[in-house]
Amino acid sequence: MKLRVFIIFILFFNVTISQNSFYVDSLKIAIETLPQKQQLQYILKIPYDKFIGNISTSEILAQKAVKIASDLNDLNALAEAYLHLGQIYAYKDKRENKLLYRLKAIKIYEEIDSLIKLVMLLENWVFQ
Repeated sequence: MKLRVFIIFILFFNVTISQNSFYVDSLKIAIETLPQKQQLQYILKIPYDKFIGNISTSEILAQKAVKIASDLNDLNALAEAYLHLGQIYAYKDKRENKLLYRLKAIKIYEEIDSLIKLVMLLENWVFQ
């Protein structure tokens, strides 16, 4: 009985992990033909559980979001993309990069006077 429960758990876990990975990979392919603004919106709206399900593809997408946001001169989206990169580097245990991108996001939020997002970011950072 315990073996059967264990096997079911392993199968369920593998399916869940595969779905998260599949979602990000599929999104990467699906947005290629969209205009840059829509690509940026889709990338920044990836659900957290899907985002961390495939770190390597999420990193590529976050870097793409940084480039698109820079090209469009969308500072708010650029800050969010930097935060995504910060999360990726946190999971990769690259603390210097994590700090670098979070500080870039803070600087942008200060520049555009987005105090609510700045406070939320700093509050989240303090309680980590």
